[in-house]
Amino acid sequence: MAATTSSAPFVDAKIEYASGSAGGSWIDISGIANSLTVSGGEVEVGSANTFASRYPLLAAGARAPIQVEVNALWESVEASGSYAGLRTLADTDPPVCRVRYSPLGNSTSGSSGTALYTGDPGYCVQLDWPGGDASSGDPVAVSMTFVTPKLTASALA
Repeated sequence: MAATTSSAPFVDAKIEYASGSAGGSWIDISGIANSLTVSGGEVEVGSANTFASRYPLLAAGARAPIQVEVNALWESVEASGSYAGLRTLADTDPPVCRVRYSPLGNSTSGSSGTALYTGDPGYCVQLDWPGGDASSGDPVAVSMTFVTPKLTASALA
């Protein structure tokens, strides 16, 4: 198999969320986000053994939800910053939202045709409150977790 020539770093990623289940007004948080991790989505598999075989019978069940964890820098401008909008979403009951991201979505060479991953309606299940260490010069970081039933892959137009 030949080596790929189309891979790229995640440095140009675009990450957005939208309040509610429709996802009509996407809010770009790429300017504060600095990492994204996707986990979950595994198929639940059950098994049973019988006396007639040394091998189990397997049955596939539903998939587990997908978690999209975003680490970001906290903004001190509460009234207009991206963190303030996220805080409003996280404090909504229930915090229904959608999340989407594109590894090359902010590319200066144009992003048309690159992959876009969009979550079905889910929830913002966790958003850190800002905190830190007085002896550190590091920027204040926060983490947020979005949970969605599935991600759908498409291409940016």
